[in-house]
Amino acid sequence: MTSGVWGKIFGRTGIAATIVAACFQGAAAQPLPTGFSATRLFSTTTLSAPTSLAFTPDGRMLITLQGGDLRVAQNGDVVATPGLALGTKLCSTSERGLLGVAVDPQFSGNSFIYLYYTFRKFPNAEPTATDMQGATASVAQNMMPRKVGLTFNTSPAGLGVRVHGQPINGGQVVTSWEGWGLAVQAPPQVFAMQNYYFANWSDPGASTHFITTPAAAAAYTAAFSTIAPASADADANGQYDALTDGLLILRHMFGLSDATLIDGAIGPNALHTTPGAVTSFLNSAGLALDIDDDGTVDALTDGLLILRYLSGMRGQPLIEGVVANGALRAGAQDIENYTASLLP
Repeated sequence: MTSGVWGKIFGRTGIAATIVAACFQGAAAQPLPTGFSATRLFSTTTLSAPTSLAFTPDGRMLITLQGGDLRVAQNGDVVATPGLALGTKLCSTSERGLLGVAVDPQFSGNSFIYLYYTFRKFPNAEPTATDMQGATASVAQNMMPRKVGLTFNTSPAGLGVRVHGQPINGGQVVTSWEGWGLAVQAPPQVFAMQNYYFANWSDPGASTHFITTPAAAAAYTAAFSTIAPASADADANGQYDALTDGLLILRHMFGLSDATLIDGAIGPNALHTTPGAVTSFLNSAGLALDIDDDGTVDALTDGLLILRYLSGMRGQPLIEGVVANGALRAGAQDIENYTASLLP
């Protein structure tokens, strides 16, 4: 949907106030409330599929027609020539078309009006070829996008995924368009009182990644495991954030294990929401959290490296002053690559 702006369409004349009760020709007569009257405005003009109207300060009526014409009524009838004809620029099928008109509050000074319409993004293409003798031939081709059905399964069955942020049950078919990109996610979740963590996608891809809709129907399967992976997603909500996961990991490495561990640091839709759940998950990661590979897990080296990485720091600022002496993984690129592996 787009709004178009046209200025200087109508001349500026005096301001007149008009109050009208209008009925478009063809509309069924309806009983009016007490104190109201109906006046037929146009005796010779039938308007096809009017959608809205507005008045200019000088009393002219602006009428939008679904097919794309903006008609102007004045002096008791409709001006023969449309004020604007947008039929070739919009899509008018179903409830689409030229749908609204508004007059700028400063119209008397700027002559602006605003139109609301459905823009034709994918018109029918009709190229014309002309030969040396001047003969022509045209071929019409519908350029509307091809719809494709994509099936999203889970293993085991009964779990769910997210497509463009919307929850999808395993086995559900989503209608997309060829070439369209979709963000898919296989978040940690609980099913039948059991925690399930992302294992792999069939395409393959990370837990959260983009797929490009193919030309034909296809199926994608997200596999899950009950074994918690070594991951920086400390609260297990399928997202990686410095102010939640980064803080939880840093606090854990400093030895916190009570309510202060999780205070203000649990993200939305988290699977791990108690100090015990977070502690157990991070303990199970063990030396996988030894980011610089010096044989120990330390808050002032590994914890800060994870926090900086999740904050978006890369290169020398990522590792400045926080790599342990004698660490086997000391270069910025090696640190980045390894930390990224903890964000499946």
